Amino acid sequence: LDMFKLDNGIYPETEEGFEALLSNPDADKYPNYRATPYLKALPMDSWKTPFVYIKKGDEFEIISFAADRKEGGEEREGKRGRGGKEEKEVTQNPETRR
Repeated sequence: LDMFKLDNGIYPETEEGFEALLSNPDADKYPNYRATPYLKALPMDSWKTPFVYIKKGDEFEIISFAADRKEGGEEREGKRGRGGKEEKEVTQNPETRR
């Protein structure tokens, strides 16, 4: 993502997602997009589910829906992914399912 921003001046839009790192979504908008993709494949979380990318102004958020693969719920810190990197796990909160 940082290389994409370095080349193009901005991060991809939320709607373009990580797919924007595999191929140029808009040649007019990103004329400095490099000749080779920024990624070889979509990044997956520890549960083999694609991460969710959300652009927030000049920053971004990367989310994993965790083992239940459902949106919503509460964050739990401390889950360890590949390479020992910490991931946020989003789990469904029974209180919010009503």
